[in-house]
Amino acid sequence: MKRLKRTVRRFGPVRGHRTGLYGSELLPYEMARRRIYLPAYRWVLEHRVADLVERLRDKKDVVLLDYTTNGDVTDPTSPLSHAALIQLHVEGRWPREGDTAASDMVNDRMP
Repeated sequence: MKRLKRTVRRFGPVRGHRTGLYGSELLPYEMARRRIYLPAYRWVLEHRVADLVERLRDKKDVVLLDYTTNGDVTDPTSPLSHAALIQLHVEGRWPREGDTAASDMVNDRMP
């Protein structure tokens, strides 16, 4: 488990996220969050841990701990918080996915 961290000092700033395994286009950070990260994370919440999500919906006063608290897809200054994304999903306020740069929330069941 050595040398896993990609340091800016050694490799320079991240230039973008590649579109697919063989893609040549680099997506800006926010677009990569919307087109890659959010759909993948949402799929896991809906298909792999849906039973746990439903149990959270039935509870009151749940505390989710995470290293960061950033739930704003448009804020690239810190990583997205897993806890914040779970909260948004449970509350039906999942961030808009796709190519749009709009930061408004949409219904959790949007296709």
